[in-house]
Amino acid sequence: MKVDFPKSGGLCNRLKGLVSLFQLASDEELSIYWPPVIRPNYDKRIDFDWMLDNKVTLRDKPKESNVGDWETINSLKRVYVTEEDVPSDFASYNPVIEHPCPCVDFEYERIPQKVRDRLIPYFKRLQFKPEILEKADQLTKQIFTEPLIGVHIRNDSLWNSVRFWQPLKLYFEAVDKLDSKDRLFVVSHNKDSYNQFVKRYGKRVITIPDTIYDGNNKEFIQQCMVKILLLGKCHTVIFDRNSSIPEVAWWLGECKFKPIFIRNDKKWGKR
Repeated sequence: MKVDFPKSGGLCNRLKGLVSLFQLASDEELSIYWPPVIRPNYDKRIDFDWMLDNKVTLRDKPKESNVGDWETINSLKRVYVTEEDVPSDFASYNPVIEHPCPCVDFEYERIPQKVRDRLIPYFKRLQFKPEILEKADQLTKQIFTEPLIGVHIRNDSLWNSVRFWQPLKLYFEAVDKLDSKDRLFVVSHNKDSYNQFVKRYGKRVITIPDTIYDGNNKEFIQQCMVKILLLGKCHTVIFDRNSSIPEVAWWLGECKFKPIFIRNDKKWGKR
């Protein structure tokens, strides 16, 4: 199966796209064109071999003369499902057929168990680089010596530019509502967010600050992937429902953590 990957979509949207292709291609060999630049006029990169070891043939961009041999999926950033998989009241969106149909993205605990059971093995087929898995395993042994509540704060420049940024007070309110004194594993794209959490919650906060605040290199992408794997090990995660980062963490953690949304934006399902 030859696929021209879309020229947009960040780390986790691309991972969801690959999971969809695993389903569609079955046991076929995948040949994909994977543009390293996240989106036009935006210089951040995500190279396939920075994070994955899957046996996928990476091709150059198909030329116009042979593009007919390729399948172009313009919005490959949703988890592929069939209409029979999901309840009728779910959001309508599907990346691989011409007409929209129900979509399971961002639905979390509402997703029927039989659908979760079918999709989890496809997420498990993502083969992350040994250095990512080794680092995640090392940190798991260090910090998951007790039950942890995850907090994912999406506040990088790209997120702010599309006006998805939310104030920290919403995260504080969500933490304070929990009847729990479990420690907080805080994952953020911004140093100030870490500092504000430490100022408010003190030693209750566990952080793994990035050494590089730049999404244009291998080290940063691998750091992000490690944190996604760690979020999936928390028993509860607080986050903004519009981000695919905690969503992929939920799938990779076999759908085990309880999601808590800092806001329940009714518009999210219409994206």
